[in-house]
Amino acid sequence: MRSIVTVFLFAMAPSLWVGCDAHTSGTTKGPEESQHHVHVAPHGGVLLPLGDHAFNLEFVLDRNAGVLDFYALDGHAENFVRLSLPSVSGEIVRGNASEGVSFLPVMSSQTGETSRDTSRFRASSESLKRSEAFSLKVGAIEIRGQKFEGQRVEISQ
Repeated sequence: MRSIVTVFLFAMAPSLWVGCDAHTSGTTKGPEESQHHVHVAPHGGVLLPLGDHAFNLEFVLDRNAGVLDFYALDGHAENFVRLSLPSVSGEIVRGNASEGVSFLPVMSSQTGETSRDTSRFRASSESLKRSEAFSLKVGAIEIRGQKFEGQRVEISQ
């Protein structure tokens, strides 16, 4: 009996040592390709991964209000990451046309978030009310000492 348990533990050991990839979903497409790593956007928005599995920005569009929010999240898109930025610039791109937007901090008395300590930022524009999809280029953003710039995300909500 002891040898059966030992064999089982040795057989299962590699799967116990697997890191974040154990939480993947999707399918393997070929022998050289690994499974796709997928996280769920907690607000139903679109995730933009930053760095090597370091952080995510989740973009949530409210077309009726002409508002685009983003939430700063950890690498698994599970926990909020508070930032002390006065604003974050962005550029909405539709075809050959572009428009600059500024994401401003959103304060919340419920969570204790202030204008210099928040995970949520908001941009508003009449052009966000238009129904077609667009690309958003995020300006410079620093999260916990790591700098990111020029990341793009497609918004089609």
